[in-house]
Amino acid sequence: KMQKGPCLSQVVPLLLLSILLIFVFPVGGFCMGSTLGRASSSSLKMSTQSLIQDFLQADKFAVVGASDKRNKFGNKILRCYQQHGLSVTPVNPIKKEIEGLEVAKTLADVPDISPDIGVSIITSPAITEEVLEQAAALGVRRLWLQPGAESSAVLAKAQALGLELLCGGPCLLVELGYDDSYTHDGSAHQAGPW
Repeated sequence: KMQKGPCLSQVVPLLLLSILLIFVFPVGGFCMGSTLGRASSSSLKMSTQSLIQDFLQADKFAVVGASDKRNKFGNKILRCYQQHGLSVTPVNPIKKEIEGLEVAKTLADVPDISPDIGVSIITSPAITEEVLEQAAALGVRRLWLQPGAESSAVLAKAQALGLELLCGGPCLLVELGYDDSYTHDGSAHQAGPW
């Protein structure tokens, strides 16, 4: 028997997602749905795409919240940088090596850290607030909060610290393009249900 329209089980999740996006990622503030939020209103003029391009012009990158678990976004973001031949340092307070790279325990421990590093943040909002404090102390100016790392408290912290954030919009994996089968050592990796 054929259905003539979308079934309720297909519509309800989309409706819930729409509501979530409206209330969790409201338009305005520092982190708009498709725009980079900034502490300085004069810098709001740049388009999202030009801000993403500016972020990707960094000579090196750090992934705060890097994971050794391939199904986690902290690992996928790290492998995405590797896949594109970009210099990247994973940041994780516990691990010593992830995807063949030596791990920095904190943002301050990243070798040769400079204000021009591009920092992808894949942490819970509470940890993100701590990372923002570290970034401000180091003068880091390129910060990209991946989906789930932001909250109203994070945005308030960024404003108080005078930081710019790329958040609430596209994910790095979408912007750069990502092949989940990529591994740093060339071994086969198959994504699976975890």
